[in-house]
Amino acid sequence: MEIEKYVEIRKNYLEDSVYTQLLKWVENDVIYTDAEVTREGRSMVDYDTRKTKEKLLINDGRERNYTTIFWYNFLCSCFVASTKSYYQKNNFPMAPIDEDLDLSVLKYKEAFYFKPHVDHGPSTPRTLSYIYVLNDDYEGGHLQFFFPKIKDSTKTIKVEKNCLIIFPSNMLFPHAVTPVTKGVRYSVVGWMR
Repeated sequence: MEIEKYVEIRKNYLEDSVYTQLLKWVENDVIYTDAEVTREGRSMVDYDTRKTKEKLLINDGRERNYTTIFWYNFLCSCFVASTKSYYQKNNFPMAPIDEDLDLSVLKYKEAFYFKPHVDHGPSTPRTLSYIYVLNDDYEGGHLQFFFPKIKDSTKTIKVEKNCLIIFPSNMLFPHAVTPVTKGVRYSVVGWMR
C-alpha cells in the first residue's frame, strides 16, 4: 500500500478574490499568541517542540469578532466539502462528518518551526488533518512527512500559496514544519474529530 497517496494536495483551493481577502486578514488584522502543544490533557507553550504564533478560530460563543467568526464558518464549510470528496476518492466509508472543526491560523516567523509530530492523541482524538497554505513568499518552512517502512521515508511537500493538504491524523502520518529561514509563513490548520 502506498501510504503517501493519502496525502492529498489541492492547488488553487479558493477563488482568487476570496483567497486575497483571507490572506490580507491574517497578515494585517489577526492578533497572534504563542502556540501551545497538548500533553497529557494539558495545553502548554513548549519551544522545544513548536515555535510559532497562533490564532484559534472558534464559533462557540466566546469569540466576539465577527470577521473571525465569518472565516471560521467559511473555512469549516470548505474543509467539510473537501472531506466528502476525499472520502469518496479514497473509497473510505462515509463516516459521520463532524462539521465543528478545530481551526487555527499559524504564523511562522524566521527561525519558527514545528518538530515531527502526529495530530491524533489520547487528549486530542482526531480523524483528518488539514493544512491550508496561504503564502509561499518565504524560505524554509517546508512541510515534511516521515513515512515508516518506505525507502526514502522523509518526503518534503512543495507547498504553494492557496493550496490545501488533507491527510489522516493518525500515527502513520508524522509530519513537521522545518524552520523558516527568511520571511513569514502563514497557514490555516484544522482537524476533524
